Amino acid sequence: MKRSALPLALVLVAVLALAGCGRSESADPDGRITIDDSPATGEISVWTAGGNGAKLAPFIEQFEADNPDASIEVTDVPWNEVATKIRSALAAGTEPDLVLVGLPDVAMLIATDGFQPVAHGVVEPGDLVAEVQQATEHDGLSYAVPWFVETRLFCYRKDFAEMAGATAPTTWDELLAFSDALRALGTIENPLLVPLGPEERVGEFLIPLLAQAGGSAMNDDGTAFTLDTPEMVTALEFYGELFSAGHASLSGTLGGNPIGDALAGRVAAFYVGTWIIPAIVAQVGAAMAEAAVGCVVVPAGSAGNPSHLGAATWAVPRDAENAEGAWKLVRSLVTLEAQQAFFDATHELPALTAAWEHPPLQDDPWIATALTQLDSVVIDPPVPSWNELEKTIGAEAEKVARGTSTPEEAAAAMQRKADELGVGW
Repeated sequence: MKRSALPLALVLVAVLALAGCGRSESADPDGRITIDDSPATGEISVWTAGGNGAKLAPFIEQFEADNPDASIEVTDVPWNEVATKIRSALAAGTEPDLVLVGLPDVAMLIATDGFQPVAHGVVEPGDLVAEVQQATEHDGLSYAVPWFVETRLFCYRKDFAEMAGATAPTTWDELLAFSDALRALGTIENPLLVPLGPEERVGEFLIPLLAQAGGSAMNDDGTAFTLDTPEMVTALEFYGELFSAGHASLSGTLGGNPIGDALAGRVAAFYVGTWIIPAIVAQVGAAMAEAAVGCVVVPAGSAGNPSHLGAATWAVPRDAENAEGAWKLVRSLVTLEAQQAFFDATHELPALTAAWEHPPLQDDPWIATALTQLDSVVIDPPVPSWNELEKTIGAEAEKVARGTSTPEEAAAAMQRKADELGVGW
């Protein structure tokens, strides 16, 4: 197996070994503790991300009411800073008791040896979305608990499409025709919002395209990347055409504001999760949102229409001062009642699949589309080196989009970087 691409992990292992604190004396040999049904006590420090601290607030209020000897302090940080901040905190011994981690960061953080396996008594792994749960596991242990999941849909301005005489696309070819029809209106220069460049999560767009072309980013046993393939060339050809033919802007996602871009008429379609639904409704009202915005499963390539699957997960640092309290808080967030209440408040898809039977969820047509899309999804490769490799993927894909590299050259360059990094374990 290849040498880890994360030399910082070796430093952290040594630091944590010397520290030797924070582990429960009741832990299994593999590091798993067991939580009981007694009330949580003590202070619990929590790091959330991307504004989820506000979403968490009512659940914390309830938890503190149910556990009067516990208090919770929440700090919210940007998603793209979570991994850096937590690694720095682990090295300095200032880590929180609980941290919200995006699925692409889980494997990288596991590799630091700074997180403990999920405690006994939190949740049954089989009750969670299988693909996400599996991505939290390494060497037979899970290191994070999924809170909510997100799959991307193809959302578009229905009113613009009706004006152009276009219908929602179901294939790559139909997507290009859909965009051409909207461009013909003369008011939208680049109808599609597509990520571009190493600073944007191009992998979340390109890896589904690769799957839609019949390829995979990794071999079957997850020990090596498989990027220099005919299927990746096909995916890059299509990705490049989106830009070279004017369907998408060479400015990328224009600051990552799909709602504002769509409402202002700068773009007419984008790939986005269900979180956008209440955000649009909040800005224009339910009636206007229903009339102007439609969401369908993503257009298919020759091998179908897999879409990106992501998740927000809860993880507890190995030397957390109040690990038991942290795991008890997590347990409270993945009960059926809490998962359904969280959907009601945010429109985020519950990670607990039993919560999908919730009537408001079942009765929502946009969510019904998301549940259909969940039958065909692909996750980011769950290995430590992925985040670093994704920057190279974004940079090489941008060269194709700008016409300075061919798809074949870009695929070969991605593979060279992948071989250099290894998977990171």
